[in-house]
Amino acid sequence: LDDDDLLAKRRAAVAQLNNVAAGYRNSRVQYTKDVWNPGQKFQKYFVPPQTATGGGGYFPQMFDRFFGLGGMGGGNNYYNNYFANPWLYGNPWIERQADLYSSATGVTQAGSQVMAIQAQIDEIDARLLDTRSIAPFDGVILRKRVEVGDTVQPGTPLLTYADTSDLQIQVEVPARLMPGLQTGMIVPATLDVGDKQVNARISQIYPLADPQRHTVTVKLDLPRGIPGGPGMYAEVSFPDTSVPVTNLPVIPTSAIIWRGSLPAVYVVNGDGDTELRLVRLGEQLDTNTVAILSGIRAGERIYSNPPPGMNSHWSKRPASNP
Repeated sequence: LDDDDLLAKRRAAVAQLNNVAAGYRNSRVQYTKDVWNPGQKFQKYFVPPQTATGGGGYFPQMFDRFFGLGGMGGGNNYYNNYFANPWLYGNPWIERQADLYSSATGVTQAGSQVMAIQAQIDEIDARLLDTRSIAPFDGVILRKRVEVGDTVQPGTPLLTYADTSDLQIQVEVPARLMPGLQTGMIVPATLDVGDKQVNARISQIYPLADPQRHTVTVKLDLPRGIPGGPGMYAEVSFPDTSVPVTNLPVIPTSAIIWRGSLPAVYVVNGDGDTELRLVRLGEQLDTNTVAILSGIRAGERIYSNPPPGMNSHWSKRPASNP
């Protein structure tokens, strides 16, 4: 955003601050001078004008004034008149305190002016910060929502910014699966990049379900350093507590034969013959084993590493690795 106008106002405010700061320092110097070195004001407080140049000097005349030396009609009649009628001739100590109070008031007013100008500068600085958008973390701009010259209002999003070092998966989970999920739970996930399998941790479960789709939004944290980035797809497996627990057979991945897009295995049936069965794959437990959801039962014999060219009725020939 254009900040030339604000910068000009700030320079003017700084110049004004320098002026009032100089006045503030001068008022403090004057106050200190009035306290410790009144100068000509000393004559005003303690020496009557008609005797200021007398032979006795200031200090003898000062004591004459307060102690009332001389008779009522003598040369020090000025001092005696003060004690006789202080309302008419004034109190020198009160006059001094009044002058000091006035000087201190000037110091306070000058300090208030400095604070007022500094507040104006702080306000301008706050507005200058609004002309720049500073990201609170390192990340990547995913989408730019405005162009140069566009008119924007307060609250208008300028861009979409994301921290790509900490990725999350957001999925819509059917409401029937929610009883088996909780925050902090680890579930397996398969990324769209290279079919990489990782463990994801459930970080957030939304408290409300979608009334139309009957799903609940769930967010999962992914480990750092995984391949891919924002926008990629992932497949997540959640347990279904409504289904009775069954023992699934686990076979080596080397036993799986692909017929197009369908997985199959060679099984030795009860007659000792070899037959090819299509199976439904479940969760891959590690790089070497996978669970079978349907197609074979626990206890059946399979070929863990069928040789090339193997087909049904292979058992008619000598089998070496059932």
